[in-house]
Amino acid sequence: MKFNYGVSVFSAKGDKVGTIEQVVVDPRTKEVSHAIVQQGFLFTESKVLPVDLIAEATDERVTLKEAVDDLEALPKFEESYYVKAAVPSDAPPTTPAVNRAWPLYYFPPEEPGKGLIPKESDVHTQKYVRRTDRNVPEGAIVLEEDAEVISADGEHVGDVAKVLADAESNRITHILISRGLLFKEERRVPVSWIDRVAEETVYLAVESSLLNTLRP
Repeated sequence: MKFNYGVSVFSAKGDKVGTIEQVVVDPRTKEVSHAIVQQGFLFTESKVLPVDLIAEATDERVTLKEAVDDLEALPKFEESYYVKAAVPSDAPPTTPAVNRAWPLYYFPPEEPGKGLIPKESDVHTQKYVRRTDRNVPEGAIVLEEDAEVISADGEHVGDVAKVLADAESNRITHILISRGLLFKEERRVPVSWIDRVAEETVYLAVESSLLNTLRP
């Protein structure tokens, strides 16, 4: 299974429903659990797509299983809401509320100014603060497109262009490194050479000189 950033996502009926924006990786098992799909053109929204709902993923397209008619029922990748900034009762009276915020978490109602949704004036006077959560598994890494790949000797050897995973286990088998200062062509790096994965950086367990032995 190939996760190519920017590739189009189609329903089982052949309708385009979005594009692959990012992939979600378990840093311990190096398993791809979800793909972040951007839907829409003028007004975009990103959805979290479990890889179990993908029928096929190639260089040209990702096709969803028949059970997925559209992406509307899938959770949003990021959800923003407001939390009320409040000073606890045991806080010193001289502590300004605007300097320290103790958030109270809640699900906001629909209308601003009613219930717990703040009015614009409350937001501007810092009575509320904005919070954004990501709907991905706890501890998972959202691997960004063009994440830097750093060798064991500290060299920036390229950027992530594509993630290749086993179709059955969803475990990463290789990452494709884009062309950079060291390589004129893309290179496939086996997962066994990866030390650890972060959102903006993939750290290798091998030195840059060993990458010259890889085939494009």
